[in-house]
Amino acid sequence: MQTLSRALQSRDGEGKALPVVFPTLEAMGARFRTGQLVLIASGPGGGKSAFATTLALRSKVPTLYLSPDSDRTTLGTRIAGSLTGDKVRDVEEALYTGKGAKFFDAIVSNTAHIRFSFDAGPTLDDIDEEVMCYERVHGRYPQLMVVDNLKDCYVEENGDGGEHVRYGRVIDYLHELTRLTGMCVVILHHLTGRYEDGEEPAPLSALLGKVGKTPRLILTIHRPDEFHMGVSIVKNSNGRMDPSGYFNTLIPYDRETQILGGL
Repeated sequence: MQTLSRALQSRDGEGKALPVVFPTLEAMGARFRTGQLVLIASGPGGGKSAFATTLALRSKVPTLYLSPDSDRTTLGTRIAGSLTGDKVRDVEEALYTGKGAKFFDAIVSNTAHIRFSFDAGPTLDDIDEEVMCYERVHGRYPQLMVVDNLKDCYVEENGDGGEHVRYGRVIDYLHELTRLTGMCVVILHHLTGRYEDGEEPAPLSALLGKVGKTPRLILTIHRPDEFHMGVSIVKNSNGRMDPSGYFNTLIPYDRETQILGGL
């Protein structure tokens, strides 16, 4: 038990903003902070992985990236395309024909601060083990952890509730983990109903499983046209928001190269 002033003095960097990666979101009050849980949601293929990898690459902070959804080839070719400006299909072809040295060099030069795990269907114990192993190896916890995505995390379902209960248990665990480690944890998730196609801004109520109560910052992603990613701030404990999804910004997005916000 502490006084509030004492608690603030001993917070050890909790709540510190990560380096700015998306200036328009920053100007709107959306900041990624240590010790907080962030949820980013879109329909299938909506760009949430591109958003998360761009955040991890450009923030340049120690990062643990858990990718049960995308295999190493899929994620690797997308990251290589976003780093070099080459189309993802050309990157993939080069890797399979033994001409991928340029892309390996780009990955080595730009991802040294990130550690990846591609285990499919990780349990909460698996996630805990990844975090603890990172701390043992590096002597500190990562500042940023990405989990891509919520639906691929495995939790045994007991009683009624099904997937909604499972999602809630994962979210509660990650929220506790942010408090214990001081990490900024970004969890990717899906939308439901008519918002799955990404054609219009998605509200807070469109989250699959109604998991919006715990995260401090929630962004939803839509596809306004072929050249932009629309990002809505539907929940923000530290600034302005609009649960309707219509407080948003457009970020330039080249889907063929996976470059978000320009090189």
